[in-house]
Amino acid sequence: PIHRATATASAFGVPIAAAGAIGYSLQGNWTYPVLGSIYLPAAGLIALTAMIAAPFGVRTAQRVQPARLKRYFGILLLFVAGRMLWSALSSR
Repeated sequence: PIHRATATASAFGVPIAAAGAIGYSLQGNWTYPVLGSIYLPAAGLIALTAMIAAPFGVRTAQRVQPARLKRYFGILLLFVAGRMLWSALSSR
C-alpha cells in the first residue's frame, strides 16, 4: 500500500513533469536561455538533482515502516497546507 504508492508516484513523476514542461514551454518567448516560461539552466539543474536524489529517497522510503512513513507524509501535508493557508491569508 504505502510502499507501492511511493513506487507508483516515482514512476508517474516523469510523464507528469514532461507534460508540465511541454505546457510551460509553449508560453511566452523562445529566446535562449528561456524556452517559453522555462529558464533552461535552472530546469537542467533541477532535473539533474532530481535524478541523483530520487533513488536515495525511494530507498529510504522502502526502509521506513509503513506506519511511520504515513505519519511523516501526514506531517508534510499539514505543513504544506499551513503554508498555503498562510500565503492565501497574507496576500489579502
